[in-house]
Amino acid sequence: MRKLILLLLLTAFVSACSGTISGLVIDENGIPVTSAIVQTTPPTKSVISTGAGYKITDVPTGLYTVTATKKNYSEASVTVKVKANKITTSDIQMYRITE
Repeated sequence: MRKLILLLLLTAFVSACSGTISGLVIDENGIPVTSAIVQTTPPTKSVISTGAGYKITDVPTGLYTVTATKKNYSEASVTVKVKANKITTSDIQMYRITE
């Protein structure tokens, strides 16, 4: 029973010290870029963008660089500050590479 209570308290503490990063990955025309890899530095999680954007949950509070990469597009990054129990929204604009 003590272990269960400790685990619940620890889970609540970690959840209280984290937030979410979300936004759109768009091209130079404002059209959503799907299947881009979106990741944070320092590393937390990596997700794949959809037409509805991206969402990285349970990110510890702090300052992060969020980077999107996809073949035939330029790499693009934004800097965000994650606050506890908040959603930080930041869109990432990529440019198609023409050959």
